Amino acid sequence: MAAQAEYVAGLCNIGTAERQRRRNMGHMGVVLGGALLVGLLLVGAEPWWYLLLFLPAFTAVIGYMQAIHSFCVGYARRGLQNFGEIGDAQPVARPEDLARDRATATRLNLFAVVISAGVALVGFGVAMAFS
Repeated sequence: MAAQAEYVAGLCNIGTAERQRRRNMGHMGVVLGGALLVGLLLVGAEPWWYLLLFLPAFTAVIGYMQAIHSFCVGYARRGLQNFGEIGDAQPVARPEDLARDRATATRLNLFAVVISAGVALVGFGVAMAFS
């Protein structure tokens, strides 16, 4: 998806600097998830511990999705948008735009939850198979 240069209700509420911040959040989730997986393997953790992979997976998925879609779910919930420097968010003026942003935020969050739950369940299943 191409990056937008201006606010479009329900489609785009962040610019380049904010997109990079979300991409970095995705990278952090991948690194933390990898570290958690290695740690669980090294200590021979019980399979149910692998469900904790949900947390870094969610961080990675939601971070990357926000970067790809130029859309911050947190800003949408708070009624903000930002195409300037980090921390220079502006309010969304129209209530109908805010409603569209919040609907998009809900969809992105639900999608991230489903993907992250899948990652955690795969980790749990693999751990069960080898325990």
